[in-house]
Amino acid sequence: MVLDDGAQGLIAPPNGAATHLALQVAGRTAVPVVSLCADSSVSRTGVPWMARIVPTTIEEGRFLLAGLKSETSGPPQWVALVPDGRAGREVSRDLNQAALAAQRKLKRICEISSSLTNFESLVAQVLKDQPTGVLIWLDPVPAGRLTRSLREAGFAGKLAGPSRCNSPAFLAASAQASEGFVVPAIILDKPGEARFQSFQKAYRQRYGIEADLTAAEGYDAARLLVHILERNDLQSLPGAFPLVFSLPGASGDLSFDTEGNRTIALRLLIARRGSFVAVKPEQK
Repeated sequence: MVLDDGAQGLIAPPNGAATHLALQVAGRTAVPVVSLCADSSVSRTGVPWMARIVPTTIEEGRFLLAGLKSETSGPPQWVALVPDGRAGREVSRDLNQAALAAQRKLKRICEISSSLTNFESLVAQVLKDQPTGVLIWLDPVPAGRLTRSLREAGFAGKLAGPSRCNSPAFLAASAQASEGFVVPAIILDKPGEARFQSFQKAYRQRYGIEADLTAAEGYDAARLLVHILERNDLQSLPGAFPLVFSLPGASGDLSFDTEGNRTIALRLLIARRGSFVAVKPEQK
């Protein structure tokens, strides 16, 4: 299909299975891929004409686990809630590696079925484990619903999740229970903040809804791919990688290492009164 349609580039979604399929196609056709998938395995496929826009699960997990202090005198202990199936296995492997790097302990990793709507038994299991914090590594809506269920059941520990939970959908699904929820975010300089706000304004005017981080990263993926295609003919496209330039994006500056991973610095954001704001040192 890629060859029949004359595709010159691919944007792979956050879903790991779809991204790996796109990379298999890219390996046979030399069509460049810009990925929105956070799985660490994406950059280990051996496809050199690939770039990843988003931070990896390992980067985000390590940053959260190392940066969040425990409310108790003992070492922090975390439970992680992840999707089921292949997606969950990828996230579990990456979070275990993140915990090892952060010198933290994951007491348990629980897979959550996408069809699960009643979280009562799951929440009871989490409370029985008595963790100091819970990583909710799910998409924004189920993450928000589960956050609400945990708070309503009386869990008072730390709650945190991936950067994609920095989303109006998460805040709407979790309602007041979002208060105190922590996510990682790419550090933006003043020009970067201005570009992100400009993107949000344009998105709101065009679609009538608020943009989330994933929308900004998807926009950046398209701009990066167009930038590459405009500056290279079809025969020389594979030779354009690894990318050695930096491109200003709506989600921050786009620069990459030799494996195609985006080079970033992270900060913590915390939900306060229905929006995410920068964490102050005393809030950790």
